[in-house]
Amino acid sequence: MVYPRIEIVKFKGKRRLNPKTGIYFKQGDRRKKDNWIFDHYNMGVILKNGFVGEQWRSLKKFNKKYKKKENLKEKVIKWLDNKKLRKGCQHCGYKKHAIALQFHHIDPSTKEGSISEMHKNTLARFKKIVKEIWKCIVLCANCHSIEEKKIRDNKKNNG
Repeated sequence: MVYPRIEIVKFKGKRRLNPKTGIYFKQGDRRKKDNWIFDHYNMGVILKNGFVGEQWRSLKKFNKKYKKKENLKEKVIKWLDNKKLRKGCQHCGYKKHAIALQFHHIDPSTKEGSISEMHKNTLARFKKIVKEIWKCIVLCANCHSIEEKKIRDNKKNNG
């Protein structure tokens, strides 16, 4: 049986340009007539005029959507700080300030990312952070620097 050739088209429609700037709309751009805020292009919807669908939100809904993400981010950061304070430094026992405590990967080869650099604004990403924490111990900044130096020296000596 011969199958027909299927072409994968990533982008059929055209995105409308912002008449004010002459470039594509960016998240947060405001529409003059009703002061609604641009959220995103809906690539799955092609309108009759050949343009891609657009998602505009009222100020209230736009803020609600993005404040929810910010609230989750703040909660995750607070949770991480409490986790560090409960554990304290595994070497010297320091527990005063969470900012001085850091996560250290026991086995650097299993490291999928730095916890401090991971995005903290969705539940799926939070689960990824928790998974990464299981591979770590908590150390204060001084002990962490010493531990990292030992690891670098071992790599130099072992070649």
